[in-house]
Amino acid sequence: MQIVSSSITLTTNPEVLRLLKERQAAQHGASLAKASQSKVLEYLEEQNTLQLPTEELQAFGAKAQEEFGLNKVEVLHLINLTPTRLVEVSTIIQESEQRTLSDEQLIAIKAHVAQALLKQDAPAA
Repeated sequence: MQIVSSSITLTTNPEVLRLLKERQAAQHGASLAKASQSKVLEYLEEQNTLQLPTEELQAFGAKAQEEFGLNKVEVLHLINLTPTRLVEVSTIIQESEQRTLSDEQLIAIKAHVAQALLKQDAPAA
């Protein structure tokens, strides 16, 4: 195996799913790589991986970073795991006690995930 580039890029499950679907459509014949890609594709589809446009994922990440001060890894986990419960959000947000994120902020992050990623309406106030 050869390392093509040493730069590190965070890639979300939706991006991997989209890439593998594109590759699958372009490939013909059988190979070990194709079999591996098929297994990953199957896994991502079983996990109900989000299938949102890249622009929406980027907008979600930008808002999460700007409004809530989240880092890229936390945004990646929110996209990949799409938490629906507050305890899941607080587990994803690293060192939330040290950053003094209030319960209200964690609830706002959960609402942002629900609206932007899961396309759910905002809860009634």
